[in-house]
Amino acid sequence: MNELSPVRKMTFGAALIAIAVVFTLLAKLVAINALPFFRISLTPAVTVFASLALGPIYGALVGVLGDLVPAFLLPTGTMDYNFFLSIVYALLGIFPWAFFQLQKKARPFFSSPWFSMGGMAVLFLALCLVVSLTDILDSFGEYARWAGLGFVLGTFLLGVLSFFLIWKFSPKPSALGDGRLPSPWETTAMSFLAEAIIMDALKALAFYLFYSMMGGTFGDESYVFFYASLLIGSPINFLVLSLATSAMVKTWSLILNIHS
Repeated sequence: MNELSPVRKMTFGAALIAIAVVFTLLAKLVAINALPFFRISLTPAVTVFASLALGPIYGALVGVLGDLVPAFLLPTGTMDYNFFLSIVYALLGIFPWAFFQLQKKARPFFSSPWFSMGGMAVLFLALCLVVSLTDILDSFGEYARWAGLGFVLGTFLLGVLSFFLIWKFSPKPSALGDGRLPSPWETTAMSFLAEAIIMDALKALAFYLFYSMMGGTFGDESYVFFYASLLIGSPINFLVLSLATSAMVKTWSLILNIHS
């Protein structure tokens, strides 16, 4: 499989940055006012894909600029630019490439659907505990806790559906060329870890540090509030991230094979 020339890499990287900016702007337009730090967007999938296809530098650039440019083009009025988020998105652009390099010796483990499905089951049980035991949802009304459990169950079932779709439409190993790109199941495992570690834990930390420094409305809230709020939406974020990234990796592998 031939490598892309530097000019083609820069061209493709610029296109991915533009796509990431557009996706972030769209996500900001439909943001939830009560939770300005929570949004569902395809930008993380574009960032992960850039890291896998073009390398960590391009992945970090797509992640940072995909967050930075919309912050100044379309300020929401609910917060200033959070520079901690740029660090998180830079890490999101580096993590997939680094993960794929480190896990090559354990590819049979991560290529198995059981890693992602087991992780999703653990996440589902953890979310049920969060919704059942936390008092965060009580402020949203009498039936908020049941609605939260229903949301968790619904997104979990969508996650199961995504696993079926990935299994059904995954390309054969021979279609992935020389193995330079991960298989769809490896991409799913990578997406799951990226969502759990970076988009939940580190992103929550970024908001907590920012609001604590700014001393704003959320400055006195604990890290647990941010983490739990992001965790509740993580199944549907993982669904979008895994399906979108797997589809892009499949398309990219076919394009590279055609031009090899």
